[in-house]
Amino acid sequence: MTDREDAARDVTLTYELMLNERIVTHPTYGEIILHRPTPRMEFAVGEMRGRQYQKDLRDETILSRAELEKLAIRRGIWDKADSERSLQLQSEIGQIMALLDNVGYKSLDVVLGEYTIALQALMDSFEEHDNKEMVTGAIQRYFDLQNESPEKADHSLIFKNAPNSDVEEQLDKARLLRTQIKLLEQLQKARQELEPLLIESARLFKDSIEMRADRTEALAKLYHCVTTRKGQPLWKSFDALMDEKPRDLELLMEEMYFFERGIPDRDRNILGRHGFTMRAPTENSFDDSPGSPQPSSNGESQPSEPISSGSSME
Repeated sequence: MTDREDAARDVTLTYELMLNERIVTHPTYGEIILHRPTPRMEFAVGEMRGRQYQKDLRDETILSRAELEKLAIRRGIWDKADSERSLQLQSEIGQIMALLDNVGYKSLDVVLGEYTIALQALMDSFEEHDNKEMVTGAIQRYFDLQNESPEKADHSLIFKNAPNSDVEEQLDKARLLRTQIKLLEQLQKARQELEPLLIESARLFKDSIEMRADRTEALAKLYHCVTTRKGQPLWKSFDALMDEKPRDLELLMEEMYFFERGIPDRDRNILGRHGFTMRAPTENSFDDSPGSPQPSSNGESQPSEPISSGSSME
């Protein structure tokens, strides 16, 4: 993206924040307006959440998160450590995504392609070298993705035999790409461990008092804060909204999440590149940490096995 495009997007975002509204195109509802909640809207949403919460508090058959967790632990289907591990993994995933963005990560295919090209260019630099085979072997060992601890001696050997100053730059580029690939492997492992924890958590706790209130609040925000282009309510009643398709509501919640937080498309694309999206709190899709990025079932595919260096060294 050019500096001019960045500037244009920043101006658009600033304008939206000033107006407290954003026009988006929904595949089902067409062009609609998202409104950042006014105090009146916030009060109305809070009222709906409060009524649901208080109604459920009076119903002895509806348990709180703490009560459900206590029962689940006693029955051996949940462990307190599961909650702690879930939070740790979510934090780790966020940190890895931030690191990848900082080093210019684009996509897995792009990184692997650039890595192959970088290694080939590095080896080509030693094509006429007297110790070509020795240095090429050091390059292959040092940049083998299956090698978790590259030998400093191999790096030193490559550097000392460099025929020109370009080799240092090539080494740095290859190491940066290697770091991205290893970070992606860590991200993959963290996601594979986190997803079953989130699924189990959602299954066990989505009908708790707190989660029912959160679900009502999220849907109430759509009801009060999404209108047609003419400013008319999108639904005749809250009950009408409740009959909508879950995916249609999920898309609206995703748009509202990014709009309320002033997140530009560039940062939204970062989540997409990592296979993440916003899972909305609908009846069929709700976990124990609403409003936070979660692994997407239809996001960018990740390899099921650790990335191999086999093709990279050809």
